[in-house]
Amino acid sequence: MSPLEKQAQQEEKEMLRKLRDRTDALSFQVERIVLDPGHGGFDSGAVGKNGLKEKDVTLALANGLFDKLKRKNQFQVFSTRDDDYYVPLGERTATANQRKADLFVSFHINAAENRKASGSETYYCSETASNEEAARLAAFENSVLRFDEEAAKKPGFLDIEGILFEFERKLYWGDSKQFAHKFQGRFGTQLELKDRGVQLANFYVLRQAKMPALLLETGFISNPDEEELLGQERFREKIVDGAFGAILEMSGA
Repeated sequence: MSPLEKQAQQEEKEMLRKLRDRTDALSFQVERIVLDPGHGGFDSGAVGKNGLKEKDVTLALANGLFDKLKRKNQFQVFSTRDDDYYVPLGERTATANQRKADLFVSFHINAAENRKASGSETYYCSETASNEEAARLAAFENSVLRFDEEAAKKPGFLDIEGILFEFERKLYWGDSKQFAHKFQGRFGTQLELKDRGVQLANFYVLRQAKMPALLLETGFISNPDEEELLGQERFREKIVDGAFGAILEMSGA
């Protein structure tokens, strides 16, 4: 076994030990938050039968939560975009890492070929998906990677930091699970939507986050009834209120 492999093995043991020692409470206060309105610019995301675009709904939700958190005077809040333009998936997570965020929240709206599909669900990252539908959704959201520029690496390049982060992210995913249940608990009781629960899948936008990271799928834009709801400001305010309440609860406010 090479020295690097021994170092990685020891790092994994330490991370697993920390995971076992975790309690239900998070080990830090939530103060710095990065909000991520999914899609944007040429990437409209899913589009409803009546023309509502996912990119517009996600921006409205993120802006609403941004303003609500700012008024609390307890949080430092940042957004990956504040208007209708495209941001590569890698840059979204990089923004959260550079800001040293305590929480990353990516807003999305679901869609399906079955127009009767409905409800809200909250995702956190995992190597494997919780079901076929979660895997399909992650593949759709990851599909815009074809527009992103891949970082060039020299032949023989060994990314030691990346190898060690493979183990570190297990801690973040554990905290993300706790956040996900808090968020979905709010949405399941406060929204006029079916509660589809907490799911997990390998979303690229969450994978490199060095903090708890969530992806929200609040309704199906492909469902005419939910498309109508998502186009209403008062309904979007309910989504924002649910997310705001979950953040306050997890931050101990």
